[in-house]
Amino acid sequence: MEALFLIGMPFSGKTTLRQKLVRKNPRYVVLSTDDTIEQWAKEFDVPYPAIVNSCFTAADTLYYEQAEDAIAAGQNIIVDRTNWRAIGREQILKRLPETGYRRIAIVFDTPEDVLEQRRLHSPKQIPTEILEGMRTGFEPPTPEEFDEIRVISFRPKARGSAVPKGAKLG
Repeated sequence: MEALFLIGMPFSGKTTLRQKLVRKNPRYVVLSTDDTIEQWAKEFDVPYPAIVNSCFTAADTLYYEQAEDAIAAGQNIIVDRTNWRAIGREQILKRLPETGYRRIAIVFDTPEDVLEQRRLHSPKQIPTEILEGMRTGFEPPTPEEFDEIRVISFRPKARGSAVPKGAKLG
């Protein structure tokens, strides 16, 4: 079994890669607070920024319940969060059994200008001061946490978007 941890700034490409992985191999259970919040925003017909603060705790609780259910069932998981700090990753890693899961970190190395372009065109409207705090607080994954650490570096296309370089996974 696999536990894939997508690690990167907001707008770095984590969810896009996750969607491609699940399309190719639907055996993964996705753990994502963003998915839950986006679903609730649609159900209540409100924009994501208007609902995120008021429902994050409930989405986070559901996230951990889903993690425990998937792990208890022995399912492969994709942890689609920023996973920016070791303490946050530990909350899922400590739930995994000692054997049986291959722990894989996938780190997104996305240039700042690409992140900013994506942020400006996103409905999520994450404030720049929050993003700056994340940048300065990044704790890289370690071999003590993970069996394997992969880095996906992005390079700009001619028209200004980014494509993954070396992004073959699964």
